[in-house]
Amino acid sequence: MVILATSDMHGNIWSYSYEDNAESANNGMARLYTYIEQVRAENPVVFLVDGGDDIQGTIMTDDIANKAPENEHPVIAAMNFMGYDAMTLGNHEFNRGIDAMKAILGQANLPCWARTCWTGTASPSPGRAG
Repeated sequence: MVILATSDMHGNIWSYSYEDNAESANNGMARLYTYIEQVRAENPVVFLVDGGDDIQGTIMTDDIANKAPENEHPVIAAMNFMGYDAMTLGNHEFNRGIDAMKAILGQANLPCWARTCWTGTASPSPGRAG
């Protein structure tokens, strides 16, 4: 079994900096997908997991997708396409609030794990988002 883990993709689907209006050379889910598919071709069992901080971070996610969480989220659509097996929550998944996070992560075709999410009630409790 091979375990592949990603984290902190911050909305970078393509290797492109919207802020600089230029290609970047060190990020992007599309670039990762090429490697992931190579590993899958060479190994019969691959578990692909993400450590969170994915649904925010670019103009595309912050100024377009996250303001309308009921619409298809491009990062979640990419993760579904790439065949992620699971993800965990990062602190930035909470940026737009729990309701928006649940709406966005509810689009995922994979489990989203969280150890403890505290909503301000008497005590924190373990749970699963989405």
